[in-house]
Amino acid sequence: MAHSGRDRFASLVRALQAGRELPVGRVRGIRYEWHPIAWRLVRLAIVVVAVWAVARVGANVVRDNTTDTWTGPDASVQSGQRLADCPTVNVLHDEAYPTWVRFGGVVYRLAGARRPVAAPTPENGYRQTGYTLGPLMLLTIENTPAGLARDTLLIYDGRSLAGELYLREPDCR
Repeated sequence: MAHSGRDRFASLVRALQAGRELPVGRVRGIRYEWHPIAWRLVRLAIVVVAVWAVARVGANVVRDNTTDTWTGPDASVQSGQRLADCPTVNVLHDEAYPTWVRFGGVVYRLAGARRPVAAPTPENGYRQTGYTLGPLMLLTIENTPAGLARDTLLIYDGRSLAGELYLREPDCR
Protein backbone atom coordinates (compact mmCIF):
# COMPACT_ATOMS: atom_id res chain seq x y z
CA MET A 1 0.00 0.00 0.00
CA ALA A 2 3.06 2.13 0.33
CA HIS A 3 3.38 3.03 -3.30
CA SER A 4 0.85 5.23 -4.78
CA GLY A 5 -0.34 5.04 -8.31
CA ARG A 6 -3.13 3.75 -10.40
CA ASP A 7 -2.98 0.17 -9.14
CA ARG A 8 -3.44 0.73 -5.39
CA PHE A 9 -6.44 -1.64 -5.28
CA ALA A 10 -4.41 -4.48 -6.77
CA SER A 11 -1.71 -3.91 -4.17
CA LEU A 12 -4.32 -4.04 -1.41
CA VAL A 13 -5.80 -7.28 -2.68
CA ARG A 14 -2.32 -8.84 -2.97
CA ALA A 15 -1.52 -7.83 0.59
CA LEU A 16 -4.78 -9.31 1.88
CA GLN A 17 -4.11 -12.58 0.08
CA ALA A 18 -0.75 -12.85 1.76
CA GLY A 19 1.03 -12.99 -1.56
CA ARG A 20 -1.16 -15.69 -3.16
CA GLU A 21 -3.12 -14.88 -6.30
CA LEU A 22 -6.78 -15.66 -6.50
CA PRO A 23 -7.84 -17.78 -9.46
CA VAL A 24 -10.36 -15.17 -10.57
CA GLY A 25 -11.19 -15.39 -14.27
CA ARG A 26 -9.07 -18.50 -14.80
CA VAL A 27 -10.67 -21.83 -15.59
CA ARG A 28 -9.08 -24.75 -13.92
CA GLY A 29 -8.69 -27.76 -16.17
CA ILE A 30 -10.52 -30.92 -15.21
CA ARG A 31 -8.06 -33.52 -14.21
CA TYR A 32 -8.96 -37.15 -14.64
CA GLU A 33 -7.22 -39.88 -12.80
CA TRP A 34 -7.48 -43.31 -14.34
CA HIS A 35 -7.61 -46.39 -12.26
CA PRO A 36 -4.54 -48.55 -12.99
CA ILE A 37 -6.68 -51.31 -14.48
CA ALA A 38 -8.62 -48.96 -16.80
CA TRP A 39 -6.00 -48.99 -19.56
CA ARG A 40 -5.89 -52.79 -19.42
CA LEU A 41 -9.66 -52.90 -19.86
CA VAL A 42 -9.49 -50.47 -22.78
CA ARG A 43 -6.79 -52.59 -24.45
CA LEU A 44 -8.80 -55.77 -23.81
CA ALA A 45 -11.91 -54.20 -25.37
CA ILE A 46 -9.89 -53.17 -28.45
CA VAL A 47 -8.48 -56.69 -28.79
CA VAL A 48 -11.95 -58.27 -28.43
CA VAL A 49 -13.43 -55.96 -31.09
CA ALA A 50 -10.51 -56.66 -33.45
CA VAL A 51 -10.81 -60.44 -33.00
CA TRP A 52 -14.58 -60.27 -33.55
CA ALA A 53 -14.13 -58.21 -36.74
CA VAL A 54 -11.51 -60.60 -38.14
CA ALA A 55 -13.69 -63.62 -37.29
CA ARG A 56 -16.74 -62.00 -38.92
CA VAL A 57 -14.88 -61.15 -42.12
CA GLY A 58 -13.30 -64.62 -42.20
CA ALA A 59 -16.66 -66.33 -41.74
CA ASN A 60 -18.15 -64.25 -44.58
CA VAL A 61 -15.25 -65.12 -46.89
CA VAL A 62 -15.65 -68.82 -46.13
CA ARG A 63 -19.43 -68.64 -46.56
CA ASP A 64 -19.12 -66.74 -49.85
CA ASN A 65 -16.82 -69.41 -51.28
CA THR A 66 -18.82 -72.43 -50.13
CA THR A 67 -21.34 -74.35 -52.21
CA ASP A 68 -23.80 -76.41 -50.17
CA THR A 69 -25.32 -79.65 -51.44
CA TRP A 70 -28.82 -80.29 -50.17
CA THR A 71 -29.82 -83.68 -48.78
CA GLY A 72 -32.66 -85.40 -50.58
CA PRO A 73 -33.44 -87.93 -53.28
CA ASP A 74 -30.18 -87.09 -55.09
CA ALA A 75 -27.29 -84.65 -54.82
CA SER A 76 -28.39 -82.37 -57.69
CA VAL A 77 -29.63 -79.43 -55.60
CA GLN A 78 -26.94 -76.94 -54.63
CA SER A 79 -26.91 -73.44 -53.17
CA GLY A 80 -24.54 -70.73 -52.03
CA GLN A 81 -23.77 -67.02 -51.77
CA ARG A 82 -21.61 -66.54 -54.88
CA LEU A 83 -21.89 -68.21 -58.29
CA ALA A 84 -19.19 -67.92 -60.95
CA ASP A 85 -20.21 -66.00 -64.09
CA CYS A 86 -23.50 -64.82 -62.58
CA PRO A 87 -23.26 -61.14 -61.66
CA THR A 88 -26.99 -60.78 -60.90
CA VAL A 89 -26.60 -63.26 -58.05
CA ASN A 90 -23.21 -62.07 -56.82
CA VAL A 91 -24.50 -58.61 -55.87
CA LEU A 92 -26.96 -60.16 -53.39
CA HIS A 93 -26.22 -61.09 -49.79
CA ASP A 94 -28.32 -62.62 -47.05
CA GLU A 95 -27.26 -63.70 -43.57
CA ALA A 96 -29.69 -66.62 -43.23
CA TYR A 97 -30.55 -67.83 -46.74
CA PRO A 98 -28.47 -68.65 -49.82
CA THR A 99 -28.53 -66.10 -52.64
CA TRP A 100 -28.90 -68.79 -55.33
CA VAL A 101 -30.27 -72.32 -55.61
CA ARG A 102 -29.77 -74.78 -58.47
CA PHE A 103 -32.82 -77.04 -58.73
CA GLY A 104 -33.69 -79.21 -61.72
CA GLY A 105 -30.75 -77.81 -63.68
CA VAL A 106 -32.09 -74.23 -63.34
CA VAL A 107 -30.58 -71.46 -61.20
CA TYR A 108 -32.94 -69.46 -59.00
CA ARG A 109 -31.91 -66.22 -57.28
CA LEU A 110 -33.09 -64.68 -54.05
CA ALA A 111 -36.01 -62.36 -54.81
CA GLY A 112 -35.90 -60.36 -51.60
CA ALA A 113 -39.56 -61.16 -50.96
CA ARG A 114 -41.24 -63.38 -48.42
CA ARG A 115 -44.36 -65.48 -48.69
CA PRO A 116 -46.40 -66.71 -45.71
CA VAL A 117 -46.53 -70.44 -45.10
CA ALA A 118 -49.15 -71.89 -42.77
CA ALA A 119 -48.00 -75.44 -43.43
CA PRO A 120 -45.99 -76.85 -46.36
CA THR A 121 -48.81 -79.02 -47.76
CA PRO A 122 -50.35 -79.26 -51.25
CA GLU A 123 -53.67 -78.07 -49.79
CA ASN A 124 -51.95 -74.79 -48.82
CA GLY A 125 -50.31 -74.45 -52.25
CA TYR A 126 -46.83 -75.85 -51.51
CA ARG A 127 -45.26 -79.19 -52.36
CA GLN A 128 -42.20 -80.45 -50.55
CA THR A 129 -39.44 -81.50 -52.90
CA GLY A 130 -37.72 -83.70 -50.33
CA TYR A 131 -34.58 -81.53 -50.28
CA THR A 132 -33.39 -80.03 -47.00
CA LEU A 133 -30.37 -78.09 -45.80
CA GLY A 134 -30.38 -78.09 -42.01
CA PRO A 135 -33.69 -76.49 -41.00
CA LEU A 136 -34.36 -75.19 -44.53
CA MET A 137 -36.82 -77.00 -46.83
CA LEU A 138 -37.12 -76.50 -50.58
CA LEU A 139 -40.74 -76.12 -51.68
CA THR A 140 -42.41 -75.71 -55.05
CA ILE A 141 -45.35 -73.35 -55.33
CA GLU A 142 -48.48 -75.03 -56.68
CA ASN A 143 -51.13 -72.30 -56.53
CA THR A 144 -49.77 -69.62 -58.89
CA PRO A 145 -49.05 -69.69 -62.64
CA ALA A 146 -45.42 -68.71 -62.00
CA GLY A 147 -45.10 -71.52 -59.48
CA LEU A 148 -46.59 -74.09 -61.83
CA ALA A 149 -44.23 -72.95 -64.58
CA ARG A 150 -41.38 -73.44 -62.08
CA ASP A 151 -40.40 -69.79 -62.37
CA THR A 152 -40.46 -69.50 -58.58
CA LEU A 153 -39.38 -71.63 -55.64
CA LEU A 154 -39.69 -71.16 -51.91
CA ILE A 155 -37.15 -71.94 -49.22
CA TYR A 156 -38.92 -72.37 -45.92
CA ASP A 157 -37.47 -72.53 -42.44
CA GLY A 158 -39.86 -74.56 -40.31
CA ARG A 159 -39.23 -72.24 -37.36
CA SER A 160 -40.62 -69.17 -39.15
CA LEU A 161 -44.00 -68.08 -40.49
CA ALA A 162 -42.79 -67.21 -43.99
CA GLY A 163 -40.42 -68.50 -46.62
CA GLU A 164 -37.99 -66.73 -48.94
CA LEU A 165 -39.06 -66.50 -52.57
CA TYR A 166 -36.62 -67.40 -55.36
CA LEU A 167 -37.01 -66.43 -59.02
CA ARG A 168 -35.69 -68.24 -62.08
CA GLU A 169 -32.49 -66.59 -63.36
CA PRO A 170 -32.17 -67.41 -67.09
CA ASP A 171 -28.75 -65.74 -67.45
CA CYS A 172 -27.03 -68.14 -65.04
CA ARG A 173 -26.14 -71.79 -65.43
